[in-house]
Amino acid sequence: MDPIFGLLLLVPLLLGKRKKGRSSRFNLEVYPPGSAEQIELFEAAAVHLGVPKSWARSYSLQKLLTKESNGGWVGIPNFEFGEDIAKPENRDQWPAIWNHLRAGGDPPKGRGATGIGQLILVTVDSHYPDGRAGIGDPWNEAVGMLSYINARWKSPDRALECYASGSCLDGVGIYTPGGKFWNGY
Repeated sequence: MDPIFGLLLLVPLLLGKRKKGRSSRFNLEVYPPGSAEQIELFEAAAVHLGVPKSWARSYSLQKLLTKESNGGWVGIPNFEFGEDIAKPENRDQWPAIWNHLRAGGDPPKGRGATGIGQLILVTVDSHYPDGRAGIGDPWNEAVGMLSYINARWKSPDRALECYASGSCLDGVGIYTPGGKFWNGY
């Protein structure tokens, strides 16, 4: 057997064991916005990051979760992976996408996003505690989403404002005349 192929088969098993040991209390597939589970997960992520714990309960974060992940689905791929695959009823197909991305594979069109915050790979690499190994893990996805919001927009309220208007310009949470339009996460 080719050693690289063997390694690719072992990676998901090793990552799965690590995930269970590290975040066993956060193992649901979906964290509905406003639910006790969603609030607990995001409060823990906020404490970890040192951002306001109140972000977990904010209307803005819950609205972003509803829009970005179809209601809080962990690991949900975006439409670039296929319209049918990006539906919760097809979630049995998501682990294959996660494994592909974790192993260094490219998303379709180079910008496919996944997870609670619908982060693209370059953002996953810099904001998930475990990088790509955290795709499909609620803890990594919550920390990554809040970390990105904090770095880019400074608050869930500003992130939602930009999402809703579709017209935020470059700059960390600020209006910059003549800047580029924001195209999402």
